[in-house]
Amino acid sequence: ITLPIISMSLRLILEVAAREYFDEIEDAEGAKKDTVYRDFLKIANEEMNKKNENYLSLTEGWLSSNNKFEARLAKYAHYNINYTIQDMLNDSCIVADILKFYFEK
Repeated sequence: ITLPIISMSLRLILEVAAREYFDEIEDAEGAKKDTVYRDFLKIANEEMNKKNENYLSLTEGWLSSNNKFEARLAKYAHYNINYTIQDMLNDSCIVADILKFYFEK
């Protein structure tokens, strides 16, 4: 019963991060969009690719587009996918790298 809550929380965390990001860059329209986390993920993918940093191999997979991270997040939120604890841990690592990139001070 806890895996669905955790999986939905990953998307919610990114949704909040996306709104914060768009508020910080003073893009009120971007912050109000229903697809704000998708837009944020696209920007994050581009900006993180430009930086020459060492990320976990899971994040590197997402950055190289071999990983359908965004699709899994949508499926998690609607319970349309079978997943394991390891799937949750893997995706949590990607979320952590994104949050660290944008919000670590």
